[in-house]
Amino acid sequence: MKKFSKLLLAAAFATTVVAGVGCGSEATTDKPAAEAPKKEDAEKTYKAVFAAAVIAEEKLQSQFSTVKGLEGDKEVTFSKPAKSKDEALKFLGTYWDSALADKEYSALLGDKALLDQANKAIEALAKKNKKDFKAETEIAKAEAIRANALSATAKYEDAKVEAKDGNYALTYKGLTYTVKKDGNSYKVINKEGTLAK
Repeated sequence: MKKFSKLLLAAAFATTVVAGVGCGSEATTDKPAAEAPKKEDAEKTYKAVFAAAVIAEEKLQSQFSTVKGLEGDKEVTFSKPAKSKDEALKFLGTYWDSALADKEYSALLGDKALLDQANKAIEALAKKNKKDFKAETEIAKAEAIRANALSATAKYEDAKVEAKDGNYALTYKGLTYTVKKDGNSYKVINKEGTLAK
């Protein structure tokens, strides 16, 4: 009789444990476990979108270098394209839509007045240092190069990223970037707005 009671008790206990596990997993663990990875995956994607926009801006800025000149007794620095426009746009095509890259790059180039001012200063410094003067053919607006762009100091927490029309919309302090997945990487296909100071 004692053996039978122990067997019955063990069977009842096992049934309760199995039933309890079954109920618990359906009611509490299955759904949250399925939702959690989706949220983590979305967050990972959004961070990648943010990083892609920051990198695209840094790559655009890297297409410019500096040249020194002399205005009166004061040494001054001007920004200029580091390579030809065609080479720069080909390089930027990895990070930007080609038409947008052209627009953003061209917006940073100075006018004839700025070019004349720069060449006059560059020639003055060359003469002072008894060096040959080579006129620049393009000059950039130094203050504009980093003025309206996401930078490495921007914080992801201050941005908003969301999936929109098959792409991703990134907003940050007045700027809006549209980023699309391009194979295994991301590419900026649109940029609007003005960075709030």
